[in-house]
Amino acid sequence: GIRDDLVTGVQTCALPIYLSKTPMYDWPATIFYFAFCGFYWLYLKDGNKAHFAIALGAIAIGSLSRFSICMGLAGFFVIGSKWVYRRSMMLMIRDGLFVLAAILLVNLPWMWGQVVSHGESFLSTFIYDNTGRYIKSTRPDATVRTDYYGFPLYVLVGFLPYTFCLLASFFQKGFLDRIKANQSYQMLLVAFLPCLILFTFSGHTKLGRYIAYVFPPMMMLLAHTLSTFDLKNPAYIKRCKKLMLGTFLGLSVLIVIQIVQFMKEAQERSEEHTSE
Repeated sequence: GIRDDLVTGVQTCALPIYLSKTPMYDWPATIFYFAFCGFYWLYLKDGNKAHFAIALGAIAIGSLSRFSICMGLAGFFVIGSKWVYRRSMMLMIRDGLFVLAAILLVNLPWMWGQVVSHGESFLSTFIYDNTGRYIKSTRPDATVRTDYYGFPLYVLVGFLPYTFCLLASFFQKGFLDRIKANQSYQMLLVAFLPCLILFTFSGHTKLGRYIAYVFPPMMMLLAHTLSTFDLKNPAYIKRCKKLMLGTFLGLSVLIVIQIVQFMKEAQERSEEHTSE
């Protein structure tokens, strides 16, 4: 149906295609984090412990690629789901401890081997890599990066060619009402908002792959809200066209400026070469 086609279509946006073709730690971690969210969500809905076990296995495997990120995002997802499903504090703590235990169980053999081989130097490096890097990069000359606009821009660029649909859908008057009325939408927000907010305010170098975890749940949210509400609304389609036209006009102006500057510099270089 149209909803399945939209989910498949939105998966063809720029950043996921780039990441899926590039050998990086973040994309495998993203896939397993998203699997954790999906199966833990199923567990909350049907109480099937097999779903919970699969969720724990997924986040444990994902943590082999990104230890602290998978642990932190899974923790925020468990906390957020407590408020969405009105679960007790004890159940939330219990599930959080299971997540922590699963991640440690998978990582401890490797960590123990590293400690035996490298001693305290491994521990200090590992701890800083999973904590201090939030403040700034591990490079000796690194400084705190305050370009907090970087990751939101990566999201917009990474969603091309569906950026216009994203802006028109998420930034409209009725969107918050949809979120409040739909638990599924709330869970998808819980799956990607903590990553986007926390990473946006980090002092580390802003690279698109660091927020790969944002894209799968955001794709699902966009595809569902498009198929359920927006594509049936003529005003939404007109808004998308205006956003697309305005963006392309802006890009065209920038390209023309770059061409003029290039031709001017090329002419100056040519005159300098001729005079010599």
